[in-house]
Amino acid sequence: ERTNWTNEDTLNDNLGHGTFVAGVIAGIDGECLGFAPDTEIYAYRVFTDAQVSYTSWFLDAFNYAIAMKMDVLNLSIGGPDYLDLPFVEK
Repeated sequence: ERTNWTNEDTLNDNLGHGTFVAGVIAGIDGECLGFAPDTEIYAYRVFTDAQVSYTSWFLDAFNYAIAMKMDVLNLSIGGPDYLDLPFVEK
């Protein structure tokens, strides 16, 4: 299942990061299995193509996952925000 919580009209992961992480988790290629190849992936899009998101989109996605009784959630988030770099380097 793929669900879009953004204000854009697409389910595509145009950046590719979430798709890559999903492959690492659940990949079934015989040469490179994911670490949980028998799992089901439900993709919840909470970032626009411009990498904009809102807390409400995350909360909607979290609440939906809870209602669907998901066992595990992975947040494939991050970005080029280097404001926390001084804290990471300490």
